[in-house]
Amino acid sequence: MIRRTLFTGAAFAALFHAHTLATPEPAAGYATALFYTHPNNDLLVSYDWDKSGNIYYQTSVESAFGGFYRFAGGSTNLLVSGNPMLFAGASVAGVGNFVYFNNSDFAGRQLIYKFGPLDSAATVTQISMAPNYGLYGHDGDLFITGGVGSGANGIYQSALNISGNLVSNPPISLGATSGGASGPLAFDAAGNLFYAPGYGDKSIYRWTAAQVGSAMLDPLNAALGISGQHWVDYSALYPLQTGATSMLVQANGDLLVTITDFTNLSYLARFGTALDGSYEGIHENILTDSSLLGQLREYAGGLYVSSNNSIYEIIPEPGAYWLLFFGIGTLFLRRASTPFLSRAIILLGILSAVGGAQAGPYSSYSGVTPGAPDNPIARSQFTLFENSVVNYSPSPGVGLNFRAYQTGITSLGELYSPVAASGANTPFDRRFQPQAGSEPNAGHNGSTSSPFGGDIHDSADSYGFIGVDLPGSITLGFSAPIYNGAGADFAVFENGFAFGGSTSLFAEFAYVEVSSNGHDFARFASISLNTAPTATAGAFQGFDVTNVYNLAGKSSANWGTPFDLAGLVSDPLVLSGLLDLSSVNYIRLVDVVGSGTILDGANSIAGISRDSLGNPILDNWLTYDSAGFDYLGLSAHSIGVVYSAPEPTSALLFAIGCTAFASGRRRRK
Repeated sequence: MIRRTLFTGAAFAALFHAHTLATPEPAAGYATALFYTHPNNDLLVSYDWDKSGNIYYQTSVESAFGGFYRFAGGSTNLLVSGNPMLFAGASVAGVGNFVYFNNSDFAGRQLIYKFGPLDSAATVTQISMAPNYGLYGHDGDLFITGGVGSGANGIYQSALNISGNLVSNPPISLGATSGGASGPLAFDAAGNLFYAPGYGDKSIYRWTAAQVGSAMLDPLNAALGISGQHWVDYSALYPLQTGATSMLVQANGDLLVTITDFTNLSYLARFGTALDGSYEGIHENILTDSSLLGQLREYAGGLYVSSNNSIYEIIPEPGAYWLLFFGIGTLFLRRASTPFLSRAIILLGILSAVGGAQAGPYSSYSGVTPGAPDNPIARSQFTLFENSVVNYSPSPGVGLNFRAYQTGITSLGELYSPVAASGANTPFDRRFQPQAGSEPNAGHNGSTSSPFGGDIHDSADSYGFIGVDLPGSITLGFSAPIYNGAGADFAVFENGFAFGGSTSLFAEFAYVEVSSNGHDFARFASISLNTAPTATAGAFQGFDVTNVYNLAGKSSANWGTPFDLAGLVSDPLVLSGLLDLSSVNYIRLVDVVGSGTILDGANSIAGISRDSLGNPILDNWLTYDSAGFDYLGLSAHSIGVVYSAPEPTSALLFAIGCTAFASGRRRRK
C-alpha cells in the first residue's frame, strides 16, 4: 500500500539504529517517505509508472522470478505468476503504450516481455531472447544493456513499432563496454548518455548525443567505445561497494547513482556535472541503506528509489536553514529598530517559502502536461484519505438523492438567480430560475405537493429554495493533520469527464479552503481564464481546464487536482498564527457559482463566482438536484493526502533558533 510517513535523517537516526537499517537512512538535508510496500517480503527489483499513473514492478524470491505486478486504483494485481525455474530480471520500463520487463532461464536465455497495449485489452507477450540486463526507454526507443555469459557487455538499441515489438530483433549493438557484469545507463535532457558497467569496473562513462546518434546510424564504424569516454572513477569513494545498480540524470544535469553491495552498506550518491558536461568534482551521499538499493525513478516531480519490498520518495529539505534563520528572525522582529528591517525579514520569509508564482500554462484534466505547475495525481497513488464529514451545508435545491455523503455522490448545489427576471422562465446567464408552480424532480428537496411559490426571497418556502442563500459547502476531517511538505500536500477528486475537446471537461468547480481549528479557513488563490464554453449539448457544457488553476474539479474522474500549502504562507491567517500549515485538520470545499455574472452589481455577494484576479469563473451552472461540485462520498473519498504527519525537523529547527537567540540574550545580561 502507499503510505507517506516522513522519516528524517537527523530526527530519527537513533530510532532506526535500534534495528538493522530497515529503511534507507537519509543524509542531513534530505528525508524519505515510504511510498509503496509490496504485500509480502519478496524483493521489489524494479518498477516504473505508466502514462496513467499506475505502477508496474517485478519481484525476486531468492534470485528466482517472483512475479510481475500492477498497482492501480488502490489495489495490487498479479499479472504474471512467479516461476522458480526463472531468474528474476533487473528491469521494468514503461515506454509509450507498453510496459517492458525481463527475466532469464537456467539455459542462459535472457527474455524480454511486453505488457500492453495499455489503452485496450493488455496482455503479456515474450518479444525477444536477445542478451539483456537493463531495459531503458528513451525517445520512444528501447535501449538495452547486457551480454552473454562472462563475455563483453554491450549497449543495444531498437525502435518500437505500434504493436510494441522491437523493430530490430536482435537489437542493434551500439558498442562494447567493460566490466564483468552489465550495469545501468541514463540519458540527460540533451540526449547525452551515461553508463556504469557495474561489477568489475567502478567507473562511469559518458558519450555525447552526437556520438550516440552516429552509433545508431552506423554501428559498425561509429560504435560506442570506452576509450576517451571516462567520466569518473568512484572506486576510492566507495572501496567496499560492488558497483552501480541504477542511475538517472536530474534536471540540473547532476547524476544520481545507486552504488550497492551484498554485505556492506549501499549508497545513493550524487555526482555534480559542470556546464560542459564533465564531472565537476562535487559528490555527496543522499541515502545509506543496509539493503540493496534498487531502481531510481522520477515521477510527477518526485524522486523515488526501491529498497527491499518497498518504494521510497526522497525529499530534499532546502528550507531547514531558512527555518533556523526565521526562528531567530521572528524574535528579532520584536527588537528591530526600523520598519524596513522588519518588512525585509517578513518578505524574505514569504519569498523563500513560496518560491515564485505559479504561472501557466496549466495542466489538462489527466496525465502530465509538460511545464504545468499543477499536473493531476492518479488516485492509485493514494491510500490515505479523509475520514469524516464535519459539516455538510448544501445549497437549497439539492435533491434528496444527492445528499448521502456517507455512501454516495453528494452535491454541494448552487444558486438560482436572485435577480428578478421579467416574466416566467426568463433566461438569465444561460440558465433559468424555476417557474412558479414547478417541481423539477420528485426526489428534490421539497415535494410535488409543495411546488415553488414564485418568490425567490421567501425563506419559508417549503420547496426548500432561498434564492439569496450561499452556495453549498462540505467540510472534511482527517485521522492525522496534513502538513506543508515538498510539492503538493493533498489532491481533490471529483467525477468530471472529457467533453468538448482534448483539454476540455464537463466541469463543476469548487474553491478549496483549509483550517487548523475548524473555524478560521484560508482559501487557495485561484485562476480561471475561460470566457465561453468549448462545447454545449443540452444541459452539458465543456470548459478548457488548461485555463484553470487551483480550483477543485478541474481534473477528470480518478485524477486529483493537487494543492500545495506553501501557496498560503503569506495568508493573513498564517501570519497571525490562526492557521498552522504544519497542522491542517480540516478542508472545506465551497461550490463555485459558475454563471459568470451572477450576483454582480447591486446583488453582489463576495467570493462565490470569481477567481482571485476578479475574473468570472465559468462552469456547468445548473440549479437543482445534482448541481454543483460533487463530493464522492466517504466510501469513495474526495481528498487524497500526501503529507499526513507533522515534520519534526521544522519544529525543532525553529525551536533551536529561538533557544539560541534567547540564550544569547541571557548571556548578555
